[in-house]
Amino acid sequence: MTLHMKKIILCLISVLALTVSTEAQEYMTTTKLKAQWRKQPVKVTDGGQTPDVITLLKAFNEQYPTWVISEILKREPAIKDGDQWESTDDYRVLVDRKNGYADLASETNIDQAEACVWLKDNGHRIFALRTAQENDPTPSILCWYDYNPETQTMTPAKSPADTFRPYLPSGQLGYILPMQGTDFEINEYYMGLPTLRHVYKWNQKQMTYDGAYLADFEYQSIVGDPETKTISESGIDWTHYALIKTVDRNRPILCLATFKSDRIKELMMFSEFDGELVRMDSFSGQPDFLMMDVRWKKVTILEGVEEEP
Repeated sequence: MTLHMKKIILCLISVLALTVSTEAQEYMTTTKLKAQWRKQPVKVTDGGQTPDVITLLKAFNEQYPTWVISEILKREPAIKDGDQWESTDDYRVLVDRKNGYADLASETNIDQAEACVWLKDNGHRIFALRTAQENDPTPSILCWYDYNPETQTMTPAKSPADTFRPYLPSGQLGYILPMQGTDFEINEYYMGLPTLRHVYKWNQKQMTYDGAYLADFEYQSIVGDPETKTISESGIDWTHYALIKTVDRNRPILCLATFKSDRIKELMMFSEFDGELVRMDSFSGQPDFLMMDVRWKKVTILEGVEEEP
């Protein structure tokens, strides 16, 4: 073999190595991740009996690499447990190994992710990951795994999100992993209405539905009224809610009610007009049209007005 041929071969090897390296650094889109994460388990190298959130996150990223998770793992070694690293590009990375939580969050529209671990009473662990990418047609997705310490493998599992359905088809869903505590939330959004929070409690075996919650919210008594009231000022202990479709399906009507002897006792209705939540009407007694077509669900009103996102 001539020296010239050796150089050509070495050059080809270098190009091949560079190509493989470049492919290894390609990141998955949310759309591609949504289509693939359920198809096969994730092997956790050196997972052992008690892997922390970073160990599980690293194993996931080795199989399904994304920029946002790679950035968390890149910054993690320099972050004191429970502390965060601030970027000059308007995002921060938080790692809390003790509480089984890590995230990359920002107030601007960039790739974001959060991961959480729950301990099961059989020694297994639930690993959950919520991630979203800027400009990806797929909204944020939720990945949910059961980690088996005997096989050191994370197996795709069903989450509460798999069976949850919004009240109306126009409802948009968001998933909230616990930075503190163990509650998991599915938030239900409709244009101009307060957020419906669906809370799930962890019993060391699985998530169980705890109920729907609404933060105390402000509204106008009539369109254009500069003064606002809060629902708590009514002095009524609202117990049920319902949503009604309108001609503009993106702007449904929110109904709050109390019941006596299976009949409506008090009722208020709200909808969005010109960017403001406005009270539509109030009733005392039984509006029969609502009893015929509306699915009433239990709700708890929380103290404190919800902050705008």
